[in-house]
Amino acid sequence: MNTKKYFIEIFKKGEEQNEKQDSVIDAIRALSVLSIIAFHVMIGVIQVYDHSKAKQFILGMPSLLQPLWHGEKGVDAFFLLSALVIGLPFFKNIDNYNLSTAKEFLKKKFFRIYPLFLVALILYTLGQWSYFGEYFFSNLFFLNNIIPGERTIIPVGWFLTVEVQYFILLPILFFALKKIRLQKTKYIGIVLSTLFVSSVVACALVLLSNSDLYLRPITDLFLAEDRNDFSARMGRFFYEANLTRYGPFVAGILLAYLKIFHSEKLASILKNKFIGILFFFAAAAMILFPILLPIYDPDSWYYNSFSAGQNFWVLAASRQIFALGLVLLILGCWYSLALPFALIKKIFSWRVWRPISKLSFPIYLFHFPFIAIAAAAVFGTTNIKEIAAVSFLSGSLIFCLAFALTFIFSIPLYIYIERPIIERTKNSAKI
Repeated sequence: MNTKKYFIEIFKKGEEQNEKQDSVIDAIRALSVLSIIAFHVMIGVIQVYDHSKAKQFILGMPSLLQPLWHGEKGVDAFFLLSALVIGLPFFKNIDNYNLSTAKEFLKKKFFRIYPLFLVALILYTLGQWSYFGEYFFSNLFFLNNIIPGERTIIPVGWFLTVEVQYFILLPILFFALKKIRLQKTKYIGIVLSTLFVSSVVACALVLLSNSDLYLRPITDLFLAEDRNDFSARMGRFFYEANLTRYGPFVAGILLAYLKIFHSEKLASILKNKFIGILFFFAAAAMILFPILLPIYDPDSWYYNSFSAGQNFWVLAASRQIFALGLVLLILGCWYSLALPFALIKKIFSWRVWRPISKLSFPIYLFHFPFIAIAAAAVFGTTNIKEIAAVSFLSGSLIFCLAFALTFIFSIPLYIYIERPIIERTKNSAKI
């Protein structure tokens, strides 16, 4: 194994011919994992307080940091990018897609995900065997969100469970899209767009079947007396369910379709700088709208006159709106010459995003215990009762230390587990 080669690869930029696309994907993936860590740091801080102090902590946060409560949108970005990376080679070779390539796809995805996932699953389970041991096999086979009463062992493992379930279903969709292409290529876009819109309907139906999820303020996740029960229900039926998460995933496949079949047309349209600016504002509005809604601020206008109907549609459609905004942002970065996109591409080209993106999988899996370690180091104790308050500075130090420790821990995992398997499978038949 060429350890030096893998280590250098973590920090080098993408291949020259794909540098523009790679830098955009790397930056979004890196920002997503950072937002997730920040969100989980804040969740950890909330656990330190009783209900009254938790509310004070939320209200005392600087306004600029309020969007960090929407860190779960980083998971939506993960779903989108995962589907994009899968969709690009599929659409490039759609006419040659067959049963053999479907099997090869599943095999590659299994070896891409499972080894590192298994390491994480064993470590987390051994850490609390008396509590998690009975759920080990449902997690091992990615069935923990289907079997009633089961729990997710890896704190963020639900994402992989849902993603693997999507991977298993993808060959069916790909065969259908290949058949549709025989009729007319544009029908693929129509089908994917319809499927994307249907995800809003799916979320709405789940909410209607569990009305308490939208009839109550979302702040109850952190502030209600029964917050643990409410969080468990929200997680089980809405945040960790495959029926409510496929919108961003389909958006990624749709983005791949546009890239392969309509690249020249998009480049022609977006070379007009005025159209590019309009495109930018549309992307910015769709991305910012969901993450600027003050749904986690109990004293905001959102709750001054709480509307269950408004809450219903925010929950049902916000992640789809966010995903569509990401699609427009990525397309603009790829094709537009407008100044706003030029500035974003400049930021996205910073080398700092590359290593975080490369290590995003192990960082995502293992950041939780390092948040606990960082908190113990910052507070100088593991006894929650001894922590009277958490300042903005303390929270920032926990985030920085947790990220640094997780990053360092992830390097050998990438070099000795993740990357060697990628190397062995990269020459397999393309999907």
